[in-house]
Amino acid sequence: MPTMGRYPRLRERLHHAVLDAPADTDPALRRAAYRGDNLPEPLQAYVDKLRRHAYRVQDSDMERLRGAGYSEDQIFEVTIAAALGAGDSRRRAGMAALDEALR
Repeated sequence: MPTMGRYPRLRERLHHAVLDAPADTDPALRRAAYRGDNLPEPLQAYVDKLRRHAYRVQDSDMERLRGAGYSEDQIFEVTIAAALGAGDSRRRAGMAALDEALR
């Protein structure tokens, strides 16, 4: 789990709500989306695109996921988990860069 830094309790609650709380998707799937790995296709391609180039996600990506049998709620849950994971990864990288610069 990510280094908590400021506001640890709020971060814990957010991570729990997104990754562990009851939902339409299994927590293991949401955790994989958070990490960005070990997802079944076409979720892996979607999550890779979302994590790297969210602005490139299009209606056709959603149609592909719906065509593979994922519901709107499942797509939403995977999207939120992947976005949280990408944001945490970027935050950690930024904090590491600041730590390095201040040494």
